[in-house]
Amino acid sequence: MKTKFIRRTLAIYRRDKMAIFFSFLALLITLLIYVFFLRDNILLAMPKGIHAKKYVDLWMIAGLISIVGISASLAPFEQRIKDNLDHKQDDFIVNNQMTKWSMSVSYLIAAIIEASLSTLAFIVIAYAYLYVQAKSLLSVKMFVQTIGYAFLLVLFGCLFFACITNLVNSISVFSSLSAIVGALTGFFSGSYIIFGELPSFMQKLVVKWPGYEIAGLIRNIMVKNVAIPSAYKPKLNKGLGILTDAKSAAFVLIIWILILLVLLLVEAVMSNRNSRIKKLERGSGLSNNN
Repeated sequence: MKTKFIRRTLAIYRRDKMAIFFSFLALLITLLIYVFFLRDNILLAMPKGIHAKKYVDLWMIAGLISIVGISASLAPFEQRIKDNLDHKQDDFIVNNQMTKWSMSVSYLIAAIIEASLSTLAFIVIAYAYLYVQAKSLLSVKMFVQTIGYAFLLVLFGCLFFACITNLVNSISVFSSLSAIVGALTGFFSGSYIIFGELPSFMQKLVVKWPGYEIAGLIRNIMVKNVAIPSAYKPKLNKGLGILTDAKSAAFVLIIWILILLVLLLVEAVMSNRNSRIKKLERGSGLSNNN
């Protein structure tokens, strides 16, 4: 039944053509905001002696990919909230003998598929832009590595929002959450405000966020072919949040994933317990009526 449920969730997503169109439009707007508004401001702060335009393009696109990888993971959970509000989840439990846990896993798998496709689409669009701007600095290996890191962000994002959306009980709250997520992911990836310009306490907080760590690794693989004078490189890398320590990023990501999995298990146990209590109450009510 899990497979059928996943296919059903994906079919609903594909059927809403306008939602798909606007999701892709949002991806394009994300890129255009950088090109027309953020790019020039960042270029002004760059030191002389490097290929500044190419460097900034590669650095910022890496940050945008990290933003999309996490923010795209939230949208698929809207269907979960709709099903809960329409009491369809109860129907699936009764008629198809699904548990809350199996249903949560099915929503999670569907979300990973949808978010992965959206993120992959953005990566293709972003690399098309970079091909025009910095063709000589791109490679197939870089493209494949970017996809791999982006998938890790999608996996983390889907687990994170699987926990968060369990607490959301209306579409209006979900819409507000979507707006907040868009801003916070840009901030915590070190894209909207450069890492070196953050207060020290915020820097300590941001480095504990997987989105920042993975964004730093994507930035590293994307800018490593840009010629940078050795005198600038350490300070520039630190100020722009370019990371080379994959072990540290993996540690932060694994800790977060373990915490989120535990939270999902606890939520599933509590949900199943509440469902059994409701069934007993309904059964008791029917007996009293008879």
